[in-house]
Amino acid sequence: MEIEKKQQYKGNLLLILAAAIWGFAFVAQKQGGNIGTFTFTALRMFIGAAALTPVIHWMDRKKTPASAPEEDPKQDKKLLLRAGMSSGLFMFLGTALQQAGLRYITAGKSGFITATYTLLVPMVSVLLGKKVRGIVWFCAFLCVGGLYLLCMNGNSGFSFGIGEILTLGSSFAFVGQILCIDHFSSKVDGIRMSRLQCITSGILGLILMLLFEHPSLHTILGAWVSLLYVGVCSSAGGYTLQIVGQKYTKPTEATIIMSLESVFSVLAGALLMHDRMISMQYLGCAMIFTATLLPNLPSPRAGKNA
Repeated sequence: MEIEKKQQYKGNLLLILAAAIWGFAFVAQKQGGNIGTFTFTALRMFIGAAALTPVIHWMDRKKTPASAPEEDPKQDKKLLLRAGMSSGLFMFLGTALQQAGLRYITAGKSGFITATYTLLVPMVSVLLGKKVRGIVWFCAFLCVGGLYLLCMNGNSGFSFGIGEILTLGSSFAFVGQILCIDHFSSKVDGIRMSRLQCITSGILGLILMLLFEHPSLHTILGAWVSLLYVGVCSSAGGYTLQIVGQKYTKPTEATIIMSLESVFSVLAGALLMHDRMISMQYLGCAMIFTATLLPNLPSPRAGKNA
């Protein structure tokens, strides 16, 4: 039990780090998004896959004979391919729809609608026959309330147009990606799965880029700093941390932790873009942090729930 608790804390810390990377990457994503939705998505994912390749080679060289690929069940190539392609499909849909939605709605509204996966994941988990603790439901609603105060303040209400529809679709796609990772993360090598996820998403982005966009080398080179940061840190680093972290954390609780991305994005805006936070936003941050902590407090009925 003590070992399981330590692994859970390890998973939580990795997910917090992933949320921090994604939050600070949002500034770069906004600055580099003018090169086209599919172009930006394809390039960032291929950069992420390239960044993970030397890491995988280094890890292979460190392997002992006892953990050789042919003797290690985690190296099942068919299972790995299925894991990477399915999560990569959902990741592409999530990132592309979110990027497209940002053309029509504010970043704050986009952050709020996307983060509704904190409620969608428990709902889908129940439909799949999993039990969800009451404290997790409470924290999910508390988190969404905090996200509203953090992201929606100063924005117009809940008009529902094309931007909102695209972003809500992105939220559903991220639910699929989170549940795919929950299903496969304990069965395959996490870093290899992350690279395949990036390759799959990059190929889909490339196909749609060639069909619908006309990127120029000049605009791509103008966004190289943003692409490099988002590709290496967010795609390679953040999504790999998510896969490894979810191995030790229940998906319903992982979504609440990952919603800290919105908190870090606001902090990044304050630090890098000199945005100002008001009291309601600080309250929203406090609510999200509280929602993150509560599920990890000792429970008299600790069970293997979703």
